[in-house]
Amino acid sequence: MYIRKVTRRGKTNKNYTYYRLVENIRTERGPRQHTLLNLGRLALPAEKHPLLAQRIREYLNSQIPLFGSDPDVESLAFYFAHQILNQAGASGASVPALEVMLDTLEASGGSHP
Repeated sequence: MYIRKVTRRGKTNKNYTYYRLVENIRTERGPRQHTLLNLGRLALPAEKHPLLAQRIREYLNSQIPLFGSDPDVESLAFYFAHQILNQAGASGASVPALEVMLDTLEASGGSHP
């Protein structure tokens, strides 16, 4: 998963730069890139793009980082990961979920009143 820079020329010959979150997929015709999310105009320095892609992947896999990260990267990663999950839910794709039945939980170990 990585962030791809896309430049388009507008009607007035002005260049516009957008960013996409892309993943590589192997197919029978060879590797292909699949756009997961259009990120729009990303106000984040290019050197932080790999970290952003990594944090989005970690959010999607429910991984908690061991070390603190840049607050800007964290907030964007959280926002974009939720957008991907919402798209997956709207399209009917399987979204990892956890259901907890609170009335069936039992305490174990130690003494509880």
